[in-house]
Amino acid sequence: MRVMLILPLQTISLVITNFPSGFAYLASALKSAGHEVIGVNPNNLPKTINPREMILDSLRKNQPQLIGIGGLCGDYSFLKGAISLIREFSENIPIVCGGKIIDNDAEFVFSSLHPDFCIIGEGEEVLVQLVNMIESDREDFELIPNLGYWKDGSPKFTKENFDYGDINARHFPDYTPFGIEELLDKYSLVNNQVYRYPRAYPRVMIIITARSCPFNCSFCVHQHGSKYRARSIENIIEEICFLYEKYRFNLLSIQDELFAGNKKRFNEFCNAVAFLKKTQGLDFDWMFQTHASAGLGYDELLLAKKTGCYNFCYGVESGSPTVLKSMNKKTKPSQFIEAIQIAHEVKIGFSANLIFGDVAETPETFLESLEFFLRYCLDTNISVGMLRPFPGSKLFDYCIEKGLIDKVGYYERGCMDDVNMTSMPGEIWLPWLKLFYGGIFGKHLRTVESSHCYKEDLYCTNIYKEGCFVWQVWAHCPHCGHECFYRELTHEGDYLLRGCTHCHKFFRIRVQKDKSNGQCAKYNGQRELSPELIKRITYEKFLYFFRNTYPKFQPIIKQIIIENTANLHSSGKGNEAISYMTSALEGMPLDMECECILIEYLVKKNKLREAVDRLNKLIETFPNDETAKMCLKQLTNAM
Repeated sequence: MRVMLILPLQTISLVITNFPSGFAYLASALKSAGHEVIGVNPNNLPKTINPREMILDSLRKNQPQLIGIGGLCGDYSFLKGAISLIREFSENIPIVCGGKIIDNDAEFVFSSLHPDFCIIGEGEEVLVQLVNMIESDREDFELIPNLGYWKDGSPKFTKENFDYGDINARHFPDYTPFGIEELLDKYSLVNNQVYRYPRAYPRVMIIITARSCPFNCSFCVHQHGSKYRARSIENIIEEICFLYEKYRFNLLSIQDELFAGNKKRFNEFCNAVAFLKKTQGLDFDWMFQTHASAGLGYDELLLAKKTGCYNFCYGVESGSPTVLKSMNKKTKPSQFIEAIQIAHEVKIGFSANLIFGDVAETPETFLESLEFFLRYCLDTNISVGMLRPFPGSKLFDYCIEKGLIDKVGYYERGCMDDVNMTSMPGEIWLPWLKLFYGGIFGKHLRTVESSHCYKEDLYCTNIYKEGCFVWQVWAHCPHCGHECFYRELTHEGDYLLRGCTHCHKFFRIRVQKDKSNGQCAKYNGQRELSPELIKRITYEKFLYFFRNTYPKFQPIIKQIIIENTANLHSSGKGNEAISYMTSALEGMPLDMECECILIEYLVKKNKLREAVDRLNKLIETFPNDETAKMCLKQLTNAM
């Protein structure tokens, strides 16, 4: 049978690291069963080509006998439109829908979208059985497990059976029908920077080494279906060889939410990769993500480093023990801190997410996460986002129960509404989110100017965004001093968050025209809510709230400012210490201790005029402070 598989349309460019890999597994299973597969990828099209017309053109050209579609909850509107489009072309082609959007809310989605069939859970075996049955003109669909179909105008669902047998017996995924070569070549620089920064000419490949997850976090959608199953190390290595031979990748991302849940399995994988590289000469770096309970220590991460591992991700989510407990994360901030410290020791990058808005979130827990970030994450790759109640999660059920979500509208808007699940009133909750989305985290990272840049001739009109060029960018790492080389789709003046290719700590680079100065980068860390940031948040109630809660910020940030300034000064960077502290204190209420420290540094650097100016401001604020007056008199005489 001729089967067409249509990928969902992405809101951003489709790259290999956000590729819906389930389609590649379906393609492989269908081909192995003797069926023809036509892949349709409506993403990354030139602006002159409409995705609707592209799909219609493929339908006319290929005349499929069955069509498979699917995706996540955010793909609801695309799937609805795709089904309508297919029905316009022909009412007789069977449409099968699958993916997490079905797994997590099968009755609602199946009834709303009205495809001919839906598959709940993993689809390889079920889809092959269904295609075989339709091809043989049989209709005893009740014999196929995990299937939804229509009978006498009503939806019917067959018995569930999530015992899929030996996971190692699955065929390796086949990405060929979906234009993978273009994804690896043309769109390699569009991948998120954490997947590609070690290689200036990246070819990123992905691999799935396990299915599902053994944990039960409140925001996770793995509440239904099969249990966690991990493939054997031998089977994983076999696929790596297969993918390397076929695609010649140089970066490998292990996409599992939980890779190597224990040290033994992790070490086995690392040793297998080391043996593979030694005996077959494969050249690639790799990264993974896992849960803190894996307990990976110095020895494990050092072994991984030696085999080419350059980065790993933890599901941090929050720096607050209260929120972590509410999320059922079964982790503690101390586990994250230990992992970050070990990562720095062995020179592997650390990445994580911080998500805000859990039901237990309060201003105090917000501050706990902010303090966690400021103390431990300034050299790491942290993504900041809002916690969203996706269908299939306990949070989604909670929001439905509390009337926080209009289900139909929520799906139609891509499940991306801002939903306040906290006990905080909206006039307090929303400004807190705006504060974090406003760039408070990024402004704390060490920022350097590119040492020099070169704009390549390649002009990109369809990749990433209009008018982008490929720039060759050199920058000195502010952590270790190593000069790193990157190739980036960017504009002059843009800021890039990148990992050092030597120590793998993260920093920001401001892309500037070539100055060819070869100097070590400037430290431009800013560690406070700047006036510019506050001006962007124009809510009067927030300003009122901020003024009343600011004292809670001050002790935390003040201590961090003093520590970081002392570290810079003790390492012989006196001018940078002064510049940093001056910038960090802007917008803060005048603090006697901080001002005295800064004035002391100014005097040591013989910047007496600046010291006198700050002393005058200090005396205006604290007119009865005799020590400040005496210091001012001594400095004035010295000038």
